[in-house]
Amino acid sequence: MSRARSALITGLTGQDGSFLAELLLEEGYQVTGMVRGAPQRSLGSSEHLRERVALVSGDLLQPATLRAALEQVRPHEVYHLAGPAFVPESWERPAETLSAITGSAVAILETARVLDQGMRVFLSSSGAMFGDTAWSIFPDKTRYFDPSTKPYMINYRVRDLDAMLDQLRRAGATVDAKIDETDYGRFGWAIDPEGNRIELWEPKP
Repeated sequence: MSRARSALITGLTGQDGSFLAELLLEEGYQVTGMVRGAPQRSLGSSEHLRERVALVSGDLLQPATLRAALEQVRPHEVYHLAGPAFVPESWERPAETLSAITGSAVAILETARVLDQGMRVFLSSSGAMFGDTAWSIFPDKTRYFDPSTKPYMINYRVRDLDAMLDQLRRAGATVDAKIDETDYGRFGWAIDPEGNRIELWEPKP
């Protein structure tokens, strides 16, 4: 007999995580929420669901904990809603913010690919702010992602490339000295603490 559909939700303590957990529970899912710190801490918007969901520990800035959570739960579906929530702090710590967003997404996608390629992963983001997601396929022997050893790279659109790169340098991130000027705009690169290559794109006005 096959087991019930299961889902892992990051960002369970937020409003969206709570609404999603309620919906999935109504649909008969086994729901696990990822929380940072001790499970006894408040579940925020999902406190009323404490007796109906399982909990697993994880931290966006510690990819190993995200991989361990997926390996422990092995869900059919992953809903990655968690992210830095305090905007002013993200301006003061851009490198940490970039690592939390990209590093966590990469860790979850990579682990899902290794554990079960049938695992469905939903990454929450704002199309209104950042535009639609676009995928560009590179040859498997490409050197474009160097010095990262990962077989992928993440691209972000930015308003002011020079200012963003300067912020990352001051925060201690590894920033490529090269800037490309193209018909599409200006491109710069950085390496996050997990070794992922990040491409930053400033479109032409």
